[in-house]
Amino acid sequence: LLPGPNDFQGLPTDVDNPLNKATGLEALAEIDDVSIVAAPDSGDLGDVTASRVTAQALVTHAEQMKYRIAVVDGPRKLTYRELLEGSARLSNHLREKLGPDSGGLPIGTPIGGCLERSAELITALLGVLAAGGGYVPIDPDYPSDRVAYLCGDSGLAAVITQEANRPLFGDTPLALVLVDAEDEVIGSRDGHPPQLEIGAGDL
Repeated sequence: LLPGPNDFQGLPTDVDNPLNKATGLEALAEIDDVSIVAAPDSGDLGDVTASRVTAQALVTHAEQMKYRIAVVDGPRKLTYRELLEGSARLSNHLREKLGPDSGGLPIGTPIGGCLERSAELITALLGVLAAGGGYVPIDPDYPSDRVAYLCGDSGLAAVITQEANRPLFGDTPLALVLVDAEDEVIGSRDGHPPQLEIGAGDL
């Protein structure tokens, strides 16, 4: 029996917990149609500080449990290794697409995610964090004017979405990362997350 979203209510939720702030696991656990089978326990992080927890907690946990199932999305299952590699490839794709001349994107750059509740949404959220960005969720059921307002108000540099959601963004100058249309290119990126120094003030 796989745990569902309610099984993660015991995860720490206080604002002083760096795991809660950096990885968004509490938010992920609320995705109705997707189960996170085993989330990293903040007690297993030792002296990992907020400056490293964003990417390092996932990397460390994935290396220890790489062949165990991490995410269940209907009939689809992702192991920790697959989740880590997928999010790493996306993070490297983001940094290449948004800042190839400067070697990446500035730490804390807001990146939108407009995806259906799925394994892709979890991969996107972790990929943005691994790239040093800040993840801003956008519900694909929102009307286009609401989406335009959110994009402008949040100062997004890019949005991760799918081809079916492209009409929501109209003639926006934002960079769109279409995870389905760009799947082959994303899959060719490095499967290791970028080596970044992220400070507590960046979270």
